[in-house]
Amino acid sequence: MYRSYNYYPPCIGFAKAKAPRKEGHIKKSDTWLTCKYNTFNKWYWKSQLPKLPVYFRGHQNASQVGAAYGWAGHAQGITINGYMSQDNVLNVLLHEMVHIEQFILREQNGDHGRYFKSRCRELTALTNKKYGVVK
Repeated sequence: MYRSYNYYPPCIGFAKAKAPRKEGHIKKSDTWLTCKYNTFNKWYWKSQLPKLPVYFRGHQNASQVGAAYGWAGHAQGITINGYMSQDNVLNVLLHEMVHIEQFILREQNGDHGRYFKSRCRELTALTNKKYGVVK
C-alpha cells in the first residue's frame, strides 16, 4: 500500500523545456550592480558602507527579490534577483543597502523596524522614488 504524498505516478515529472525569459529581465552583469552599489554608497552614505560583493542571483519564479547577508557589526554581501526591471533592481538594491547600514553603522540586526522605515522614507525623499518600504 502506498501513501499519496510519497507516490508520484510515472507520467508526472519536471518540465523539460526552459521557460521563456521574462520581458523585464535586465541583461546586466555583477560588475554593473557593484558599480551601482558603490555609486549609491558615495551619494547617500558618503562611502561609509564597506565594499561588498553584490551579485545577481535567483530565477524568474523566485519569491525573494533580494537579500542582505550579515549580522550586527558584520556584513557579507548582497544578492538581487535580476528578473525584474532595472528600476526595481535599483530599488531593491537601496532597500538592501539600508540593511547593510543597520549591520555596520548602527551595529544591530537588520529588521524592518522603526529605524528602517524612517531611513527608507528619508531615501525616498532624496531619490523621488518609492522602493521597498513596508507601509
